[in-house]
Amino acid sequence: MSLLSTLRARFFGSSRIYADYAAATPVSPEVVEEVSRALRDLRGNPASVHSGGRAARTLLEAARTRVARVLSAHADEIVFTSGGTESNNLALLGVVHVSDTPRPHLISSAIEHGSVLEPLRHLEKGGAALTLLRVDASGRISLEDLSEALRPETLLVSVAFANGEIGSVERLRDISRVLKAYREKLGRGKHGAPYLHTDASQAGLYLSVHPGDLGVDLLTLDAGKLYGPTGAGLLYVRRGLSLEPLFYGGGQERGLRSGTENIPGAVGLAAALERAALSRKNESARLRKLSLHFKKRLKELLLEVEFNGSPEEGLPHIVNVTVPGIDAEFALVKLDTLGVSASSASACRSIAAEGASYVIEALPGRKGAGVSSLRFSFGGSTTQAEVERIALILKGIVG
Repeated sequence: MSLLSTLRARFFGSSRIYADYAAATPVSPEVVEEVSRALRDLRGNPASVHSGGRAARTLLEAARTRVARVLSAHADEIVFTSGGTESNNLALLGVVHVSDTPRPHLISSAIEHGSVLEPLRHLEKGGAALTLLRVDASGRISLEDLSEALRPETLLVSVAFANGEIGSVERLRDISRVLKAYREKLGRGKHGAPYLHTDASQAGLYLSVHPGDLGVDLLTLDAGKLYGPTGAGLLYVRRGLSLEPLFYGGGQERGLRSGTENIPGAVGLAAALERAALSRKNESARLRKLSLHFKKRLKELLLEVEFNGSPEEGLPHIVNVTVPGIDAEFALVKLDTLGVSASSASACRSIAAEGASYVIEALPGRKGAGVSSLRFSFGGSTTQAEVERIALILKGIVG
C-alpha cells in the first residue's frame, strides 16, 4: 500500500476528504514507528544518573542533533517545547523580560497567529510599545514601512515566515537586511537588537527553514504541522541570545524550559523534520499543481469567487477563497456533513470567537470578506479526484 493510501485509510477513512492540513497534519507511519519505539524502549528520566536515565538522555540528545543537522544549526541552539504556541511565547516574552530596555518597542504584522499577537498585546499592557504593520494584498509587510517603524528602543521584530490562512510567504532575508542596516546605523554589533523572530510552523514542509540562511535570531517550528506528533515543537535560539524562561523548575533545556523532557515528542519531531527536508521539492510541486487545478475548477463552477493571498508566491498547499454571499461557518458545517473537512480562520481562533477572519479583514480592499472566506489546505493524501469533488460539493452548497 502506498504512503498516500496508508494515510488516507488510517486517518480519514475511504469516503471523507481531509482538506485542513494547515490546521493539523496526521502523523506519518514512519514517525509513528519511531515514536512507538521510543515509548516502548524508554526506561528512565534523562536527568537520572543510572543506565536507564543515561539511555534516555542519549536518545534526547540524538534527537536534538538530528534537528540541528536539518536546520544547519548547533545542537545547543535547539530548545524542545510543547509546540508552536509555547515556542512563540518563549521567544517574545523571553526576549522582553530579560531586557533592561525601560520601554521596549516591538514590531509585528497585523496578520500574525494568535500565539504571537496575544503575547505582544500582553507585553503592551505591561508597558511595551507595539507597532503592527499593515500588509499588502499578498499578505506581506512593506520593507519601507518596517524601516520607518524602527526606533533605537526597538527590541524585537516578529514576522511569520508563512501565514497559515492565506499562505503568504514573507521576505525574511530582506527583513533581516533591513535590521542589519539599522544596527549598523546605530553602531551596534552584528547580533545586537533589534532581534528577528519568525514563526515558521506553516513553512517547514515546503520551504527551507535554515535560521542562518534566513537571518533570524529565533525560529519556531511545530511537529503537528510536519506530520509529526502534536504536543511537540522547538524554538531555535541563536547562540549568545539570552531569554527569560516562561516557568521554573529543574532547569531542563539549558534552563529555558523546565520539566521532564518529552523524549518521544522530540524523536517524532526530529523524524518528521528529516522527512520534510527530503520530500519538500517534489511534494511542493505536486501540491502546487493540485491547488492550481482546484482554483481553475472553482472559477469555472463559481464565477464570482475571489482568491486571497498571492497564488504565485504563497505556500503550494493553501487555497483561501471568498465566495460572496455565503456564510463561512454555515458552509463549513455543510461541507463536513457532505464529507469534506476544511476551515476558515486559524484552528486556534474560530469564526465563532472572532466574527470573521482578522487575516482576511486586514488585506487591502477585503473588509467584510472574512465572513465569506474558506480555507482549503491539501497534503499527503490529497488527489486530483478529491479536489475535483470538493469543487463540485462547494458548487452544490452555493447553488
